[in-house]
Amino acid sequence: MKLLIVDDEELTRTGVISSIDWASLGISEVLQADDGVHGLETAQLHRPEIILCDVRMPRMDGITMLENSS
Repeated sequence: MKLLIVDDEELTRTGVISSIDWASLGISEVLQADDGVHGLETAQLHRPEIILCDVRMPRMDGITMLENSS
């Protein structure tokens, strides 16, 4: 299973990635994006089963990104 983490703060993304044993949860690939625009592009390209997304980000907020990802 693939996971996409979208957050404009790199420290938050790396903290979430490093603090959880993703393999034990069945996550084989963890992708990341630094804003809604890159998140949407990454979601369309890789089709992750799970998206963890910040709501407030520059360029495109998380709500708009998720509305456009389907």
